[in-house]
Amino acid sequence: MKTKKQIILIIVLLLLLLLGVGSFLFPEKVAVLDGVVYPFIMQVDDNQLYITDGAVIHIYSLKDYSLKKKFGRRGEGPQEFKVVPTNNLGSVLLDVYPDYLLVNSLGKISFFTKQGEFIKEIRSISPNGCFKVMGDRFVGYSFPAGNKTNYLTVNIYDSTLKVMRELYREPQWISPGKDINVFGIRSSSFFVSDDKILVENRQWSIVVFNGNGERLYSIDPPIKPLKVTKKTRKRVHDFFKSLPQFKQLYTIIKDRLKFPWYFPKIRFFFVADHKIYVLSWHRKEKKSECFIYDLEGNLINKTYLLLVEKNIFLPYPFAIGNGKHYQLIENEDGEEWELHISNIAE
Repeated sequence: MKTKKQIILIIVLLLLLLLGVGSFLFPEKVAVLDGVVYPFIMQVDDNQLYITDGAVIHIYSLKDYSLKKKFGRRGEGPQEFKVVPTNNLGSVLLDVYPDYLLVNSLGKISFFTKQGEFIKEIRSISPNGCFKVMGDRFVGYSFPAGNKTNYLTVNIYDSTLKVMRELYREPQWISPGKDINVFGIRSSSFFVSDDKILVENRQWSIVVFNGNGERLYSIDPPIKPLKVTKKTRKRVHDFFKSLPQFKQLYTIIKDRLKFPWYFPKIRFFFVADHKIYVLSWHRKEKKSECFIYDLEGNLINKTYLLLVEKNIFLPYPFAIGNGKHYQLIENEDGEEWELHISNIAE
């Protein structure tokens, strides 16, 4: 028999749901975003939502989700971007800073105001270095070759994009004559926050450096090993066979694809709100296991985030900010993109 307190609690919860306050407890569809066709990256700040769509960047209001600005197109001019069709599914890369936007495209990085007005650009010899600002310097990728192996490195660059120090190196996903680890399709990512540089170590841990490139500490999330199953292997092969940009490549590399016994520990990691969010491959229904750390490497909480998957490697575009999780989800008709928002338990 339920106690009086339990009955009151149930009534309160029902009232919250009826009044629409359930969005504090459950993910909620808040809007359909007009104008988006092939979204890839989503970012947020206190007032706006930013979405990359090929060579175009959309800016939406977080107040009413209306489109405030759209800028960018394919080309080589000051407000135009060259996009490699097979790289990052043909999208520019975007980072949002307190006072400006930084856009990475083929051969250059471009600066814009938060309203999408052009400021300046810097030419780069890197095909797509994914540069991030760190004071008067940058952190980004380079792609050197040596010893019959192609590499990806994370480096500190000066203000002219000259390499000052290499922080991390890993073999690229495909090198001539070598087996291919299927989970290497996603290169190790990095973030810059509070004069710290955070770099994935082959998707198993996160190494943290100071602004001079000196190693401070590492984060090794307590993620339980997860076995790679026959179902997973089939999903991977289906992924390569179904995507147009991989169909021709698949016939060449299918016999070189190798599956480890276990998934990597880290599926994705992000830095937002001065916190580190580490997502593993463990899932409950449509939610992904998530470990939250502060920027000193202390574990704050473990939770689960709603993360709807587009395929085995990519979720639909999502972002973390303002203590919330944002995700764009294509509706069943495939003609509209719905914005869903949920609070993050911390």
